Amino acid sequence: GKENTKGWAAIDDLVLKRAECMDMPHDAIPSTPAPTQSTTVPPGDDVFCTFQEDDCGFEIGGDRDFKFERIDGSQVVAIGTDHHGSSYGMFLYAQSGVNPGPSPVSTYVIS
Repeated sequence: GKENTKGWAAIDDLVLKRAECMDMPHDAIPSTPAPTQSTTVPPGDDVFCTFQEDDCGFEIGGDRDFKFERIDGSQVVAIGTDHHGSSYGMFLYAQSGVNPGPSPVSTYVIS
């Protein structure tokens, strides 16, 4: 079965575009009204990150040992390269332990 298998996830390039969401599900409307005044000003530019230089200032976290880390393809046998085919290309990678248990785990990247 799937008992002693490892799960993994990877992110190579990430683009966050400031645009109106046209595919919002009907049940995604918040049940409480949004505040009318914000204490922070969102950035005006789109965010683009290849992870080649750094983690682009993202906050990275997760559960137990399943957390994204910036790594190159030569360190991940299951992948081997980034999406450009370079074994030295950087990306974010997370892998669960050999026996992660029945509880789900998660990892996240927050801007």
